[in-house]
Amino acid sequence: MQIFNNKKYGKLSITKYKILKIFNYFTLIICNIKTGRTHQIRVHLNYIGNPIFNDKIYGGNKNINFLKNNKINNCFNILKRQALHSFYIKFKHPKTKKKIKFIKKIPKDFSKLINYLKKNNL
Repeated sequence: MQIFNNKKYGKLSITKYKILKIFNYFTLIICNIKTGRTHQIRVHLNYIGNPIFNDKIYGGNKNINFLKNNKINNCFNILKRQALHSFYIKFKHPKTKKKIKFIKKIPKDFSKLINYLKKNNL
């Protein structure tokens, strides 16, 4: 997946985001996707130069690795997956047309990483 700046090759995709917390090397954000394209959040964040932490496909495992220190390595040990979590989703059921929403707490590994970043000033 990639970004095209013309309508000839790509499809419209819109991702709105808000910065919740800026750390030294990481930023915690919330995204609101207006369209539902494959890998949309991952592609858009990579395009603006801020790939998702530990995203091996879109470079989120490389942009921080240059630091090569134990604190950063610990981040990869704490969260062994992409730092991406869908905590809220709302849609209209395709058959019943009823509005459906799901809310899911942030997983423990994700929370542990956030707390580690705060504690270690990363």
